Amino acid sequence: MLYDVELKSIPKTSPRTLSRLKEAGITSIGDLFDIVPYRYEDYRTTIPIASLHNHLTTALTDTPYKHFDKHAKVTITGIVERKSNVFTRRGFSMQKIVLADESGKTTVTWFNQPFILKLFSANMRVAVSGSVKSSSAGIILQPENYEVFNNEGKPHIHTSRIVPIYSSISGVSTRTLREKIFNALALYSESATDVLPENITAPLNLLHMQKALAALHFPDNEDALLRARDRISFNELFSIQLKTKLIKESWQKQKVNYTLDKKYKKNVDAFLATLPYALTGAQVRATKEIITDMQSSQPMNRLLQGDVGSGKTIVTFAAALFAFFNKKKTLLMAPTEILAQQHAHTLTNLAELINVAERPKVCITTSSNKAQKNDLERADIIVGTHALISLKAPCDNVGLVVVDEQHKFGVTQRAALKQKGIDAHMLSLTATPIPRTVLLTLHGELSVSTIDEFPKGRKQVKTYVTPEDKREDAYNWLKKELDQKHQAFIVCPFVEVSDSESLQSVKAASEEVKKIQSLFNGYSVALLHGRLKNADKEQIMAEFSCGNLDILVATPVVEVGIDVPNATVIIIEGAERFGLAQLHQLRGRVGRSDLQSHCLLFYFYTNPIYSKTTAIFCTYAGRFCPCTIRFSTSRRR
Repeated sequence: MLYDVELKSIPKTSPRTLSRLKEAGITSIGDLFDIVPYRYEDYRTTIPIASLHNHLTTALTDTPYKHFDKHAKVTITGIVERKSNVFTRRGFSMQKIVLADESGKTTVTWFNQPFILKLFSANMRVAVSGSVKSSSAGIILQPENYEVFNNEGKPHIHTSRIVPIYSSISGVSTRTLREKIFNALALYSESATDVLPENITAPLNLLHMQKALAALHFPDNEDALLRARDRISFNELFSIQLKTKLIKESWQKQKVNYTLDKKYKKNVDAFLATLPYALTGAQVRATKEIITDMQSSQPMNRLLQGDVGSGKTIVTFAAALFAFFNKKKTLLMAPTEILAQQHAHTLTNLAELINVAERPKVCITTSSNKAQKNDLERADIIVGTHALISLKAPCDNVGLVVVDEQHKFGVTQRAALKQKGIDAHMLSLTATPIPRTVLLTLHGELSVSTIDEFPKGRKQVKTYVTPEDKREDAYNWLKKELDQKHQAFIVCPFVEVSDSESLQSVKAASEEVKKIQSLFNGYSVALLHGRLKNADKEQIMAEFSCGNLDILVATPVVEVGIDVPNATVIIIEGAERFGLAQLHQLRGRVGRSDLQSHCLLFYFYTNPIYSKTTAIFCTYAGRFCPCTIRFSTSRRR
């Protein structure tokens, strides 16, 4: 097994590199092979130096291979004639080597990399790969990778081929990682065992794992890479399917040591009939499916999915009410304190619609605001965050465990919570199924209830990509919305301006709130982010919820659970910094009433993938978005 072979068996691997890889969880040859390149550079075009002017870098718009850098790259090979270290007036250094081949000469320049000159000496044969650019010095090769050939027959690793690019590991460069994987493949690729029999792989024309690993890291061509990725993906899916099947079989063997009496469903129906609104058909269907599962001796393991604002909370309360009438407690676990407080507030309001004698008691406990033991023991519905995992109060009477925003929790956390209420039915909630959730659902570990209808009168949120030159118009329009006594969110990716030079242009909430307060003089503006004290966050949210604040400038801390029906506008700054699922959740902060709501996206950078994401995001405005999986990145390990 390659996972039993230690990395130190790879020649010329320093203790420092071994230590850094170990810190990243990479301790064996198998672990090393599991690191998947996130993109590739194509340096196969080898040209004479005199032909550089014929290969000025241009975008390859017609390439179908999304993992390749979409710009033409070339490789030149020559003999080093001389090298020099040159300083600019500003104190920067440039490292230059003059390369010559039979067709001519060129100067290759690196910036502020003095170590590079130590690698080259006169009469040394060197290959350099990169992009051909036009500059004041003429046509030049902008170096990206290089390779020194001290002897004939040395294989190309970094140039003259399709070269893998790996995600950074602290203290280990992608170049070092590439060399280690190349050498490991030379030594151990034939030891790679194929866990799937040929009667499965052959009909699907899947590569053997030996060939797949080699083509994944060092493909000869694009088609070989696609076949390798197909094979690795198939193994991943097969493993997930097998694991899911085993989990489901294990779950089906479990039994709860109590029975929830179906006669109490009429009590739930009686409560639902008293609501000032009628449930949608989807809510009625989901409620029935959940309560039916809860009557079984087999513990429920169901996912309730529905768009933001579709009414998952009332369905959850109905399930908790069914448990309550059966003398069982409900634990509801949320990913953030703000969301936990929102749930506790909403559930308390719903409980108050029931006469006192039959009213469930709602209690909240978080890491910063722990409830008293007596309160927990008397509570029928306990709402919390991760603190529920370590709850010391007796939990032997729990009949239902609810995990909100299911994708926000790891498998270990959910297992720990499940163990806490070992005989409890499990209900997971999500508005944004991410790839893992989708796969689990497709392969049957979870039963699924879907709320695919919106409450009557709810309008689609209108979504716009707003150009920077229209910002002033957007602000003037926002003032008109605020003058109608509506409210707005302005979301920034960061709390503070980043120290990184490349990120300093990304808007930070702490700076943006000052600009907004100046531009919206006469309107009440507040700042909300995760670093505030919990008491301050609660006060700001209470002020915003009751309409005392017009604009809330915030970080993505408002991504889930904020329910302010009067908020009709959300402006998202630096929208390229957010994934499709996050954008979907953020937009869900508005459109929670019969008022027309709007979402304005401001992009700092432009990129074709953002355009595709935005097009789908706008297309599925106000509907359950099924597209996240299309834009998910492949695994790293």
